Amino acid sequence: MAHYSKDNLIEDLSLHNEISSKANARRIVDFIFDTLSDRIVEGNDTVIPGIGTARIVNRAARTAVKPGTTEKVEVPAKKVVKVKTTAPLNRAVN
Repeated sequence: MAHYSKDNLIEDLSLHNEISSKANARRIVDFIFDTLSDRIVEGNDTVIPGIGTARIVNRAARTAVKPGTTEKVEVPAKKVVKVKTTAPLNRAVN
């Protein structure tokens, strides 16, 4: 699977949108990512157009088994970010 990085996004943004420099494109990408991350961390459901909605959910504590052994370990409760993807994206993937 190909890896599409932040640098690839910056390159595409500067090439295809008449952004005067990669530095300006980087500032735009950083602003968008930082803003989305901040909103999610604050606990806001965050819509990412064309992708889905990101939200924080609580994952309950559980007992798990270490791979390759039968040793049981306790996994503590924690908060995780979940993204519910849009129907058009799901259709495109499938």
